[in-house]
Amino acid sequence: MKNLRLRDDGRLYWHWDPRFLESLPNSEPPSFADDMERVSGNVTLPTLLVRGGQSDIVDDEGVVSMCRLVPQTEVRDVPKAGHMVAGDRNDVFNDIVIDFLQRHIPSFG
Repeated sequence: MKNLRLRDDGRLYWHWDPRFLESLPNSEPPSFADDMERVSGNVTLPTLLVRGGQSDIVDDEGVVSMCRLVPQTEVRDVPKAGHMVAGDRNDVFNDIVIDFLQRHIPSFG
């Protein structure tokens, strides 16, 4: 409960202050993106990118870049969810992940 708050409708939501991002010049180590791009060619398994339709972190350019680097990436956008999709739309997130696993790991489920 340290990171969650209760809405009036009884649902829990993630609690964080977006001003936190403004206080950091860059939240990733300088070489993080370069390192990820360098090793992306080693990813050969089916890959799932679940993005909140209201994400303020993963933009269309980032999705295009991911799909270029890891062409077998399946992208699923979740409307009415921010960056924390699993917290904002847990049932939808679970359905997407379970569907992905059932299609790629036949013995799953």
